[in-house]
Amino acid sequence: MGRTGSIPGGAAWTLVIAILALTGWFLGDVRLAGVAARLDADGSGVLERDEVGPPAARAFARVDRDGSGGIDGVEFRRWILGQWLSGRTGPVGVEPLPKEADPGTLARWLERPVAAGELDGAALIVLRNGAVVFRHAAGDLNPERPVPLDAASKWLTGTVFACLADRGELDLEAPLASLVPEAPPGWGELTPVQMLSHTAGAPADRLLSLPADPDLRSSGRALARAHLPEDPGRVFRYGDVSMQVAGWAAEAMTGRSWRRLFVECLSWPLSLDSAAWGHPLSGPDLQAPPLLGSGLHLSLDDYGAFLSMLQQGGRYEGVRNLSPGAIRVQETERIGNLPRENLPVGVEPDWGYGLGVWCETRSPAGRCLRMSSPGAFGAFPWLDRETGLAGMVLTVDAAARVTAWNRATRRLATRVFAGEASP
Repeated sequence: MGRTGSIPGGAAWTLVIAILALTGWFLGDVRLAGVAARLDADGSGVLERDEVGPPAARAFARVDRDGSGGIDGVEFRRWILGQWLSGRTGPVGVEPLPKEADPGTLARWLERPVAAGELDGAALIVLRNGAVVFRHAAGDLNPERPVPLDAASKWLTGTVFACLADRGELDLEAPLASLVPEAPPGWGELTPVQMLSHTAGAPADRLLSLPADPDLRSSGRALARAHLPEDPGRVFRYGDVSMQVAGWAAEAMTGRSWRRLFVECLSWPLSLDSAAWGHPLSGPDLQAPPLLGSGLHLSLDDYGAFLSMLQQGGRYEGVRNLSPGAIRVQETERIGNLPRENLPVGVEPDWGYGLGVWCETRSPAGRCLRMSSPGAFGAFPWLDRETGLAGMVLTVDAAARVTAWNRATRRLATRVFAGEASP
């Protein structure tokens, strides 16, 4: 009689064969599978640097063990396994907030996950009433160098549209057909407000690839024809398509490129020297259309300048850039109780939405009071009208890993500085 708990002979051999087969696949099959295969936009069978997310792009030389310039299935799986064994796939640890609430404690808070090997870098900027009151970076994050913002781009995109409306160049409530006569069926009655608040009914596509034409009037038209809205005005469906179509309308109405409009409304008046548009994966590219919902690359310091302008009611360094009315247009909650679809990591189901920005809390009249715009790669900017604080927590890592830590960092920063906020 066999010992209790032993594996019968046939089952043991089946287990051995299964382990050998799995090992052979893991170490010998160079084909991409699963998520890796979906990232292979050009179908080459390997992942180039511009096809992987920022965390893998930073480690690209280590992942690409044979130095071929492309990551195959074996190299990708080994990297994922290494990340798992080192604890780099789970959430960053969040300790209880320290009792001491001072800038030194906040700096040490930022340094801890970097010293523990959980993050390559972490940075934070905090502003009160338009002035920087705290700025600290740990690890390999340089506050002056641009990083891919992913969805944190949407806040600035919404602000450009508010700027154009402020100048009388674009009616945000006008149907698309009146702005772009060649609007495809299904899009003609939709307005820029609906497109920017993700209530146009467009599919929730992330747009890993875009048409090659850098002109938004061409790429936006192609996307509108390929992605017909469903249930416009009756559902909140978060994605990149509708913002891209809105960009087509902006270029058509003004006769200027999106990059030019961004420079006029934000880059030049705020001195955003690091700003560059492209795609969150492949990076900035003047020969490709800018992805309005997630394609901006910007530094921590420059995002701080943007938040400073918003805190000061549209003024920056004493110069008026936006009217208070334009800011109210952007910071008005737009989705109410509509069903939410495709909510990204780091967003709560009860949050509202303005033009390109989440409304975490709002007034009874629908004015956003605490806003944020978290991105998939760790960027977490926020603005709180009640405390007088704004800031940005910045890492370059998956949102699933850093969301809880980012929010805890904001809570600690608020404890440190909110007590000194002006009424």
